[in-house]
Amino acid sequence: MPKILIVDDDMPSRVLAAHILKTTGHEVAQACDGLEAIEKIWKERPDLVLLDVMMPQRDGIETLRQLRRIPELREMRVIMLTAVADRTRVVEILQIGVKDYLVKPFGAETLREKVAIALREEESLVTQ
Repeated sequence: MPKILIVDDDMPSRVLAAHILKTTGHEVAQACDGLEAIEKIWKERPDLVLLDVMMPQRDGIETLRQLRRIPELREMRVIMLTAVADRTRVVEILQIGVKDYLVKPFGAETLREKVAIALREEESLVTQ
């Protein structure tokens, strides 16, 4: 069962995403900011991280940059969550090395599809 870490300071959004993913059979962990996310990633080694861009303590972009600097976590699959869909922001997060991004608010089906694609690509890399 794939494990997904949802990192978002907005508790209702985080809980809703967790519910959607649990109903499709995923194991889900949650974090409310980038500092907690790094801790949980080290401890739980999720298969995929859904990482919000705008958060207190440490935002998603800085958290992603930190992940990419840690050799053991550099290849962690990340889908960024953003409420701001301007081209500059999207280009910035793609250049740092995310698998994909979702613009908030997003629907349940869109979330399921993006997660399924990211996890399927992970499986194909493991079996090669």
